[in-house]
Amino acid sequence: MRRLFQDQKLVSSAFTQTIIAGDKAIIYHALFGNPHIVTLPTLELLRIFGNPHSLTEVKRNFEIEGLNEAIQILTNGFFLNPADFDEREFLNGKMSGYKNKLRNGHLVNFLSLVVSEACNFSCSYCFANKEFPSSGLSLEHRKLMDFKTAQKAIDIFFRLLEEEGRDETTINFGGGEPLLNFRIIKQVLGYIKEKYSAKYNISFVLNTNCSKMTEEIAAVLKQYRVSIAASLDGLKDGNDAVRVYRTGKGTFDDILKGWKLLKRAGISLDGFMVTINKNNFHLVDERLIDFAHSNKMKDIRIDIDVIHQIDIPLDAIVNRLLSLRRYGAKFGVMVNGFWDRPLENLFNPPSAEDFTAFCGGIRGNSFVVNPQGNVYLCGYSSEILGNIFRDSLKEILGEESRYYQIVSSRMPGEILNCKGCAIEGQCVGGCYVALETERHQKNNVVARNCELYRIMTKELLKDIVLCNS
Repeated sequence: MRRLFQDQKLVSSAFTQTIIAGDKAIIYHALFGNPHIVTLPTLELLRIFGNPHSLTEVKRNFEIEGLNEAIQILTNGFFLNPADFDEREFLNGKMSGYKNKLRNGHLVNFLSLVVSEACNFSCSYCFANKEFPSSGLSLEHRKLMDFKTAQKAIDIFFRLLEEEGRDETTINFGGGEPLLNFRIIKQVLGYIKEKYSAKYNISFVLNTNCSKMTEEIAAVLKQYRVSIAASLDGLKDGNDAVRVYRTGKGTFDDILKGWKLLKRAGISLDGFMVTINKNNFHLVDERLIDFAHSNKMKDIRIDIDVIHQIDIPLDAIVNRLLSLRRYGAKFGVMVNGFWDRPLENLFNPPSAEDFTAFCGGIRGNSFVVNPQGNVYLCGYSSEILGNIFRDSLKEILGEESRYYQIVSSRMPGEILNCKGCAIEGQCVGGCYVALETERHQKNNVVARNCELYRIMTKELLKDIVLCNS
């Protein structure tokens, strides 16, 4: 709770964002968040403080319903500040503390092993099917991770955890298609259980298209309690318009066969991930929600292709996503995606350790290693930050490292192009991979994504106000 004096001159913040719906509104601070549903009289109070006033003056000269409670909300949320208070300077001070924590990987708590750069699918939107300059997924260098690389990455990661006194973590198996290298996945699971499970609470996640699932694989995944992050890009017509084999054959039937094998092994999928581009946009509709609900699923992640320009008007995308989200809510099916990340950040303030960022990678939480031992911020990034065989941890994660430079430059308040944006402190520059892609392809995908995030955040906040009216 902020302590302000009754005779101190206060002024409303220029960073206050207001979304009105009906007889109520929601306000939030573009840098600090602090969302609150407020009454229209509270908005009138903010208007009064457009010019500097003391609390004593306002209480004496204005009659506003719930005045004391409103003032408490507005001052605690930085919507009302002393006239000489510099909000950006205050933010920079907070970020300085986080930068100290960032050094040498002190925030790392997630390991992703890219166990396979190969994939048996050839999805039309997938970055792995494109050859970007300096990408760790260069077409002629794709390979499977060996155990020596996996073991070294794991030991480095747990050393980082031990130094920070962490006892909970998540380890992800990614790709490409990781099940093309299931032998190593199984070996890694056994190694971690034997060496680290007594001391650490470890969650395992497998990102897979499920087409290579077998009874043996499903049994091992069940044994080690591996969570499945599955992908399906619509029903048969929508999925097979984009998610295909290299021959062009659709994958829907094989994906569902894999799901059935998981179910038979006692592994239930809570949901799945969907990617939309211009080829399947018109085919992903409410039928997909019905499908999920009929299969007792509670979560669908629907993302627009964020790394390529797609010829779909933004208003059409917004309307489709909002319609699917609202329809899903009727059946208890949560529809989300990167497009609601700013909203998620708005309602999940930074902790003592973590600052607000678009993803865990750009927050400095992730340690991603590919088959060559190259290190990345996230599994989709093309920027090599070091190599576990060639470089020391200080060289990879230290204050002079590229890792530190990227993360510290993407903290709230640090991105020049974001200054003045309505969701500056919640979006924080959006997806870094989209920025990498824009640099390589010379398109304007970042600006398009930013506009989508701004519009979606505003519309989602309207829905929250109306649901609470």
